[in-house]
Amino acid sequence: MIPAPNLDELAAHLHQRHGVKNLSSWRGPFILFLGEGCSRAAGAPTREEIARTALKKFAFEPSLEGEATSVSLWDRFHEHTRQMQPSQFARMLRSLYVNVPVPAFYRDVAALVRERYFPLIVTTNFDTLLEQALAQTGVRSSDYKITTIGTRTFDAILPSEEPLTHIVKLHGDLAQDTAYVSPEQIDDALRTSRQWIKSDLVGDIIMVAHVVDNADPINKWLAHGAQRELWWVSQESPPPQATAWASVLRVIDGDLGRTGVFLSQLALRLLSAPDSTANDPAEDLPSVESLLASPRERPILGDETLEREIFRNQSLLYSLDQATSPRERNPDVQAQIVHQKRVIVKLEDRARARPDTQQRVLQALGSVLNSVANGATIGKGAIEVVEYIRQQQDTLKQEFDKPKPNQIVVSAALGATLAVADRMLTEFGPEVISPDDVRRLAAFIPSAAGKVVL
Repeated sequence: MIPAPNLDELAAHLHQRHGVKNLSSWRGPFILFLGEGCSRAAGAPTREEIARTALKKFAFEPSLEGEATSVSLWDRFHEHTRQMQPSQFARMLRSLYVNVPVPAFYRDVAALVRERYFPLIVTTNFDTLLEQALAQTGVRSSDYKITTIGTRTFDAILPSEEPLTHIVKLHGDLAQDTAYVSPEQIDDALRTSRQWIKSDLVGDIIMVAHVVDNADPINKWLAHGAQRELWWVSQESPPPQATAWASVLRVIDGDLGRTGVFLSQLALRLLSAPDSTANDPAEDLPSVESLLASPRERPILGDETLEREIFRNQSLLYSLDQATSPRERNPDVQAQIVHQKRVIVKLEDRARARPDTQQRVLQALGSVLNSVANGATIGKGAIEVVEYIRQQQDTLKQEFDKPKPNQIVVSAALGATLAVADRMLTEFGPEVISPDDVRRLAAFIPSAAGKVVL
């Protein structure tokens, strides 16, 4: 867990408000506002990429000069598409979002939704990545409500329905064949629901990765709730106009303000904290201090956050593999599988870049080597096996001595040793090699660990 006092404080306040009702001083749950930067962090196409791809793909302008600015590209794209029917335009955009995988941070949001931390989510993204993440986390579509601004009048959520969350899409929803891309379209849509914006959007907000565009009407509408508490979460500092959106402005920026880092760390704090759900009295609420993270065991990789991320992505990869039929390969599922593998590889590279973790890697491999070397029952092939593992050990030492180890070579050496260790365990049992040694070694190469039965 990354030390972050301001994030600890936010998590504690979120936990205090979790599930509590009928308190005169209670301001209600925080509204989660997901900005355009969430879509960018997920790898969805940017406005410039959408414009450039669409202008070529749909033969609006087959030849584009390379020096065209994003603004001019978007203006030309909008000029070509403004006469399209909304459903036709949304279908065209949907084709550009094919095979965009669900990132881990959206599953963090889904897990928090499942635990009822965010009964209202407002987003400026018209993709369906959040809905896909909810499905992957076991949340059914009947468990939440989606409203797209401008498509219909807002319906009140009846208390008896108790949905896990209400997702409000400000810029449209590709699943409903709706997407607003121009300030005029967005403003028209917001005007149809101005009563809701003036009432329900006045609550306290956690604003994640909002990309401020001075032409975006949402900036003006946010000023209707100026008495709120606003947490600005972004790598960039808040814009000057943010002071008009809240009476209390808190900032989480820099590296901690990155979408994936923030949501992962927030989920880590909330989902591992003790349950604070209370039925009535305010005195039953835990204090902020009591909700701060408690000490944990030292993780194998030397980084608890990385271990959790790796385990979560391994679990999802396993689920995707199990759901895949060898006869029918769903392109969306395949894209998600490839994405999960890439995420795991990047995470394990980050873990093994730590000097203390490199020491643990060498110690784990040394334990395997000693076990095999001392295993008298494995027969005359023992010398060759021991020599092979020593070669992998030497390769690792050489790579770790470099300023930038070749992680492909590191993975290959670890993977080869893991395969040998697993074979030894399977064939000769724990008398020759300890299952704990195999598990420990597997922790350092999670991209291959799934192939080993532990």
